[in-house]
Amino acid sequence: MLRPMSIPTYRAPLRVPPRSGVGLKEVHAGDIAKNSRGVAFFEVHAENYMGEGGAPHTLLPAIRDSFPLSMHGVGLSIGGTRPLCREHLARLQRLVALYRPGLFSEHLAWSSHDEVFLNDLLPVSYDEKTLARVASHVDQVQKVLGVRMLLENGKPCWFCSLLRRRCGRRGLCAFRIGQIQSSAWMSYAFCIDALYQLDEFFDGAAVVHRVPL
Repeated sequence: MLRPMSIPTYRAPLRVPPRSGVGLKEVHAGDIAKNSRGVAFFEVHAENYMGEGGAPHTLLPAIRDSFPLSMHGVGLSIGGTRPLCREHLARLQRLVALYRPGLFSEHLAWSSHDEVFLNDLLPVSYDEKTLARVASHVDQVQKVLGVRMLLENGKPCWFCSLLRRRCGRRGLCAFRIGQIQSSAWMSYAFCIDALYQLDEFFDGAAVVHRVPL
């Protein structure tokens, strides 16, 4: 049973403006207090705030009082073959309800197997089964959290080339991001550096231009 924490009640999210934000690090708390001019919003990793109280939940309310938040998850395993972890999703739901972030995002990746959570974001296979599974998982997350989520393309890893051989010339666009968007009514967040690290497989700029916006 999750216990309530002493955190201010935020009735509505602060809109994240179309300007640059920065990742929130506890070590920078002093610098933020002294000078945070020009910072449009702060991004936090959701999993860093799933504990009970402590320093993270001392700093974050102070930031949330003055800035919009973008909350980024790394542990849902959206692309995994197994059902989403209900306990993890419940903790995430609680966190989103507490802080009301302006944006919530997760990775197009898998990061768990059976009961083991892996400290990595592993790439998915771009096929019809994965497409249907990802759309279903995104729909489930959005219904539980009550927010529209952003899905971020995964980063490259050492066995991307193996997936490439298995999937032929099917790439990120062939995976039909637009179909995920229409079936799960989500948005997409591009990790641009990840696209260009995959130049071995496809042109990053071409991918961006071919995605329906």
